[in-house]
Amino acid sequence: MNFFRTPAAAVKPVVKRIILLLFPVVGLAGCDARTVGTHLDWAEGLMATRPDSALYLLQQLDERQVTRRSARARYALLYSQALDKNFIDETNDSLIRIARKYYRRHGPRRNRFLAGYYYGRILCNRGDSTGALLYFLHIEEFGRELDDPYTLGLLYHQIAELYHSQYDYRNTLKYAQEACGNFRRAGLDGHCAYAMFDIGEAYSNLEKYDSAGIYYIRSLRMAERQRDTAMQYSCLGNLALAYIGQDQPQRAAASLWEIRRRLHREWEAEENIAMALAQQALGHADSARLYLERAGRQVGGKPSALAQWKSAAANIHLDNGRYREAAEEFRDCLSTQDSLVRIALQRSYASLHRDYLEKKQRVSQRTLRMLRQKLWLASALFLTIVLFVGYVAYINRRRRRQAVAEYMSAVDEVNTVNRNMLARMELLRSKSSELRQVVKERFALIDRLASAYYERQGTKTEQKAIYEEVRTLLDSYASDAGSRQKIEQVVNMCYDRVMEKARQELPSLKEPEFDLLCYIYAGFSPRVISVFTKDSLGNVYTKKSRLKSKIAESDAPSKRVFLEMFK
Repeated sequence: MNFFRTPAAAVKPVVKRIILLLFPVVGLAGCDARTVGTHLDWAEGLMATRPDSALYLLQQLDERQVTRRSARARYALLYSQALDKNFIDETNDSLIRIARKYYRRHGPRRNRFLAGYYYGRILCNRGDSTGALLYFLHIEEFGRELDDPYTLGLLYHQIAELYHSQYDYRNTLKYAQEACGNFRRAGLDGHCAYAMFDIGEAYSNLEKYDSAGIYYIRSLRMAERQRDTAMQYSCLGNLALAYIGQDQPQRAAASLWEIRRRLHREWEAEENIAMALAQQALGHADSARLYLERAGRQVGGKPSALAQWKSAAANIHLDNGRYREAAEEFRDCLSTQDSLVRIALQRSYASLHRDYLEKKQRVSQRTLRMLRQKLWLASALFLTIVLFVGYVAYINRRRRRQAVAEYMSAVDEVNTVNRNMLARMELLRSKSSELRQVVKERFALIDRLASAYYERQGTKTEQKAIYEEVRTLLDSYASDAGSRQKIEQVVNMCYDRVMEKARQELPSLKEPEFDLLCYIYAGFSPRVISVFTKDSLGNVYTKKSRLKSKIAESDAPSKRVFLEMFK
């Protein structure tokens, strides 16, 4: 049952009169963008409770003055919705196409879903049930993502109706249950009543009469609370058929009599057939024939009702022993049912649904593969970036370490140079101290000579005294080992430790030869050396020449330096 388009209560005369009085005023004011938006808001507010008034409001708008794209899309959606709610089966999709095109990329997601839903309703109105079912199944996933139980319930209700029209009762039951669950989540008891009726009808067609009776009773209780007499009528009539299936004809008859007693309505063909079957089960053959004749006059050209009437007539004739009439009725019933089955097989919704699910599964698998490939590519890219960043970080760290090592090496070198400079300064300081000591001693020598000269000047003993003083000093240099050591020390300080090198590199030389070498390096003349060594001048020259030859013939590393210092 299409409860989505169930007519709402009529608008009260006062409300209609107010609407009729307001519209000329609004029309005189002009249809600017603000006015159009106000009218659309007003129509949308009336859509749920007064769809006829909403349609009237939308019809008063001049479509040519709705210029903005968003307003045109909203107008198209509301107009299509109003037509559907007022049982006007629109088959032209030119209007809803405007809403679908706009809401595909703009506007609320709910409007996008509703535009698709009413496009499917137009396909149903055209008789393209296959296309409608495929489209409804296509937007099902989007409806789940929307997480709006009301709109999702509407969608499942339409899918259940399409399956019911093609006698696919298992899928009818499945989607009717989905619709009922969503309407229950939305808190819509009236909609739940219709969904439960569909569930009961699916169970009844599957010959599960116990379950069907339970849902018919639940739907009846909800319809009573909602004061929906049309739903009560349908529930009582189908409940009677369920009782007959449970072999409870008395309860079936009582349910049918409730229609007349409570609702004050006459029975239609289905109810007369149900009463005929109940009377047959109770053994009232005459009453069964009476109700069957009434049903025959009401059946008309409805195939399903005609098949039901033929089946009931055959059973009644069979109980009365009229086998020929029963056979004729069974044959007509089978013929009618066969035509229905052929219609169902021509548009096999079970096969269609299976193909759709397989296609959906293939799409899902392909999407999953693409997601996996993207995940692998993203992982590889991420790993590459991490490795590249790590390599760059490692290079930078290595460079920093090298720079730090070079810096520390430079610091160590500077520290070493500083230490060497300090050592040299210390050495120079010590050498300066020694030189100062030598100078002091030389000044003392001059002081002694000057004192001797001062004391003996102008006397006959002056020259003799000076001579003796000088002789004493020279003898001290020649015989005193300490004086010779001081001379060697001064030579080492002035000539980069030349005597130390000579003693290390020329171990074959004797001590007198080292003394002679020291005197030569000190710059003393052969005469002075002769005085120091108390040797003749010729011997000094000879010893000097022989010493130079020994050095020249040696393998000393500093031989060149030793020879260059000979004068």
